[in-house]
Amino acid sequence: TTTTTTNVNGLDRFLSSMLDPPADHAVAAAMQKLLDVGAIDSAQTLTALGQHMAQFPVGIHHAKLIIFGAILRCLDPILTVTACMGYKPLFLSPIDRREESNAAKRRFKNGPSDHLTIINAFNAAKDVYKREGFRSFLQFCRDNFISKTVMEEILDLRVQFYTILYEVGFTSQRPSHRLETLGDNDMNTHSGSGNVILACMYAGLYPNVVRAVLPRATYKKVEAGTVKNDKINPKDIKLFGKEKGRVFFHPSSIMFDNTSYRSQYMVYGKKMQTSRVFVQDISLPSSLAAMLFGGDITVQHKGGITVQDEWVKFSAHPRVAVLIKKLKSSFEALFALKLQEPALDISAHPIFDIVCELVS
Repeated sequence: TTTTTTNVNGLDRFLSSMLDPPADHAVAAAMQKLLDVGAIDSAQTLTALGQHMAQFPVGIHHAKLIIFGAILRCLDPILTVTACMGYKPLFLSPIDRREESNAAKRRFKNGPSDHLTIINAFNAAKDVYKREGFRSFLQFCRDNFISKTVMEEILDLRVQFYTILYEVGFTSQRPSHRLETLGDNDMNTHSGSGNVILACMYAGLYPNVVRAVLPRATYKKVEAGTVKNDKINPKDIKLFGKEKGRVFFHPSSIMFDNTSYRSQYMVYGKKMQTSRVFVQDISLPSSLAAMLFGGDITVQHKGGITVQDEWVKFSAHPRVAVLIKKLKSSFEALFALKLQEPALDISAHPIFDIVCELVS
C-alpha cells in the first residue's frame, strides 16, 4: 500500500491496538530496518527517499535499488535484476540435471556477481525473443535452463516499475515495448558498466553485507623467484555477517566456487537457514564502491583503517580515506537534491562525474 503520511512515529502504538498485533521485537526490527536503509530518520519521519520507495510494490531494498538505478544511470539492468529478485529464480534447477543447470548458469557468468549473471542471461534470452521470435526464445530457454514463465513475468514487472518512475518524474520518456530497453540513452549511460551496476547493488542492498575471511597468501616458484598465487580454494573461504556465527554461500550462487576476490565485503539479496545459514543473490563490488555507497564511515588515522557502521573495515591511507569521506558526503548532498526534485539533471555535476568515473 502507498504511504500517505510523512510521519510514522507512534506506529508501534497503532499496531499494538490491533486484534492480532505483531510482537514488539518484530516491530522494533522493522523500524530499525527502515532506519538502516534511509527510509525514515531518527525522529521516525519518512525521508524523501522513503516517500519515493513507498510508491513501489516491492521490498524496501528493491525499491531503493530501483531509485539508485535511475540516479546512477544504469536503469534497464537494475529493473531486470530487481524484478527477478522479487519474483522467482530465473534459472531452473531440476534435481536430476543439477550439474547441467549449473553449467548453463556459468555460461552467463559476468564477474563476481549473481546479479550480473542474471542480467546477462535475461538480456541474451530477450534478444533472441526480439530477433528470432517466440519459438526460438522457447528453445533458447530450454537449452539454457531458463524459466520461460519467469522471463515473461520479469518482462512485465520491468515495465511496471519503469512506469512508476515515469509517474514520479525520474524519467520523461514514456514506457516502451517490454522487449525494448527501458529508458533513454541518458538513463542507461552506465548500463554497460558492470562496476557501476555492482556499486548500485551495494547501495540498494546495504546493510545486507557479509565479510569473506580469505586464507593466507601462498606463493609458487618460478625461474625469476616466487610469485603470489592469485587463485583461492573456495573451500578455504569463511563468511561472516554482522551477527556472530558463520554463514555460507548457497550452492546455487555463482560465488560458491569463486576463486578471486578484489574485496572482502559482499552484499546479498537473501539469507535463509536450513542445515546452515546460507546467503544468496550475491555481488562483490570494489572496496571503493562499498565505501562510497554504504553506511557512514569513520577514519581511524593511527591505524590507517576506515570503518563503516562500526564493523565493515577497509585499509586506506588516512588522507585518501578523508578524501573519500568528503566525496561521499558531497554525493549524498547531490543525491538528496535529486530526491527532492526527481526531474533535476545531476549528470553534468562534477561530483556525479567523479563518483561514476571512480567506481567504473
